[in-house]
Amino acid sequence: MTSKWIPTTNLMELRRLGKLSEECGELSAIAGRCIIQGLDGKEPTTGKVNRLALQEELADLQAQIGCCVLAFDLDQDAMAKRTAHKIGLMAEWEDMFRGN
Repeated sequence: MTSKWIPTTNLMELRRLGKLSEECGELSAIAGRCIIQGLDGKEPTTGKVNRLALQEELADLQAQIGCCVLAFDLDQDAMAKRTAHKIGLMAEWEDMFRGN
């Protein structure tokens, strides 16, 4: 038997997940701009260097992740292990990309 998808009505969950989603979108936008213009390119209107904007959006997302970990009582040890695993996989992939 499958369960119905019933969206949460918990206002704190909605707020926390909404902010997380918002920051993911902002990070996605600056990552796309970095791909198109390069890290040292500039935002046309403000003149902000893409590298700085990327740094700020990564920090904003890290803050929201930290808030979610606390708000939802997530397992930080499990997350740290998964993070280390993913970093290792990325290092292996980048070594293959470099031809090592």
